[in-house]
Amino acid sequence: MTNSFSRFNPAVELTYAFRPEVNFYGNYSESSRAPIPSELTCANPDDPCRLPNPFVADPPLEQVIAKTREAGFRGTLRGQIDWNANWFHTRNDDDILFQTTGGVTTSEGFFENVGETLRQGVEVGLRGRHERWRWFAHYTYLEATFEPPFVALSPSNPQAEENEGRLQVEAGDRIPGLPKHNFKVGAGYWLQPNLSLGFDVLGQSSLRFRGDESNNFSQIPGFVIANLRGRYRVNQHLEIFARVQNIFNQDYETFGIFGEPDEAPGLSDLEDPRFLGPGAPIGAWVGVRLTL
Repeated sequence: MTNSFSRFNPAVELTYAFRPEVNFYGNYSESSRAPIPSELTCANPDDPCRLPNPFVADPPLEQVIAKTREAGFRGTLRGQIDWNANWFHTRNDDDILFQTTGGVTTSEGFFENVGETLRQGVEVGLRGRHERWRWFAHYTYLEATFEPPFVALSPSNPQAEENEGRLQVEAGDRIPGLPKHNFKVGAGYWLQPNLSLGFDVLGQSSLRFRGDESNNFSQIPGFVIANLRGRYRVNQHLEIFARVQNIFNQDYETFGIFGEPDEAPGLSDLEDPRFLGPGAPIGAWVGVRLTL
């Protein structure tokens, strides 16, 4: 089977400087993504595949069309603080979703165009410097939702078991795996011209489980972790760096999916179908960077 995709993707941008230290910008762009081979060869609901899958002839998928609008302000305060604040809005037409027909250990299912999805929100950022200090702060608010109603397959979701593994997704339901709030702050201090120490704190809000596209279950809790870092520049070619991640050894999860516990080795006694992906525990690294 031969698949051909083509599209003209326009883009336009406007920038206006109110004064040298403050400017406004706005843009509109369109982009397209052709289905990848593994999606094109695994798109038949009557013949689901296991990933990775062999290449076979399946029904064609539509390419994903993304239409993005963005506008905001950016500037500099007193020559020491760079700032930005912007709004973004991206609508994906014919977005592609993997519809699960098997358990979490089989990765069995098929890819399908499910209509429109929307990702919109705001971003605010600050970055500053003062004598030996360098610091930054960044925050993102994201609304990521399915737009038209559609039927999602989630055979391991208890609320779908009585409906042959089907879930009714309504317009406005949140897309799993994408947090509504994201932030990162940090600072660094140069003790000497060639030695610096710093830290950063990052966090995100709760997530929906993959397989809970209808948003009926409790969410994966959000988290906040802190990291330390240091660097020592021996000369212009050699640098030694160190990093300690999750210094308080916080327990947290970054992903969740519905599955069948009795399909996983050693978990036959479990009844909860929710599987969680743990975040990294405390860890430390020391390395050398050589530039020629």
